Amino acid sequence: MKALCCLIISCCILGSACRQQDGNSQWSQLNDGTRVVAHVGDLPVTEGDIDFYIKNLPEPYQKKAVSAYDRKRILNQLIFDRLLYLEGVARELDKQMDVRKDMRTCMYRAVAGPIMRELREEIYQVPPADLQAHYQEHKQDYRIPAQAHLRLIYLRGDDAQKLAEVKQSLAQGQAFSEVAKAYSADPSAEKGGDIGWVTADKLDARIAQKAFDDLAAGAVSEPVQVDKGWVIVKLIDKKDAHIPPLADLKTRVTNDVILKKRDMYVTRMQERMKILEDRLRNKFTVRYHNE
Repeated sequence: MKALCCLIISCCILGSACRQQDGNSQWSQLNDGTRVVAHVGDLPVTEGDIDFYIKNLPEPYQKKAVSAYDRKRILNQLIFDRLLYLEGVARELDKQMDVRKDMRTCMYRAVAGPIMRELREEIYQVPPADLQAHYQEHKQDYRIPAQAHLRLIYLRGDDAQKLAEVKQSLAQGQAFSEVAKAYSADPSAEKGGDIGWVTADKLDARIAQKAFDDLAAGAVSEPVQVDKGWVIVKLIDKKDAHIPPLADLKTRVTNDVILKKRDMYVTRMQERMKILEDRLRNKFTVRYHNE
């Protein structure tokens, strides 16, 4: 809302400042060379205006604003902006000093924006060589540990009869998932004992040994006694530990490099801003006026 207000105020002030003596606004002449799709009074709305609006949306929304329906909604928003501008001029809001000051601030920031973006893009750019160097130095940080996809049956306590029934059911070929639903006290029972993919550090060490060292895919363990009962596990599948290639980690490694060098980037930004300010002070005259 604040940005929209700033846009509306900007339109009012610039429109007033550019108004010609015959009463027609030079805004009507600011055609960017693209097709004019609407006029509000003598103010045009072009395809380029719509494209510029989309360009300034957050990236996820830019990708969505491609349909004719979305462009029509944006067109209507731009028309509404110009209607508000015309109403503001009609009320002579553009002559109010506070409004003019706000507009001046918005104008300075708008014109300076591309220069600031150039500086940020240059400073926060991560060359491929830096990515590769960071990846090689910190490879182990990106290591994905071994994972096992398991089903389990948990029997609470030391009920020998129930344990015998479970072993017999499995030995007779009953599906592990059905036995889990019938006997397991674990929350995963309703999913047939499926606990998904897990790493060894998430399991009791005795169960982890069965899952990662002893069992082949599809095999079922002997009952394992744990602190508060018995557990039987079935190994559905297993993934070995690995380090993904840099291509799969590019975004993460880029962010890590930027975070690692953040303080350096801030310092470089300050240095470059100071150099730029000194150069511009030499190019343009700056005068201070004492009260």
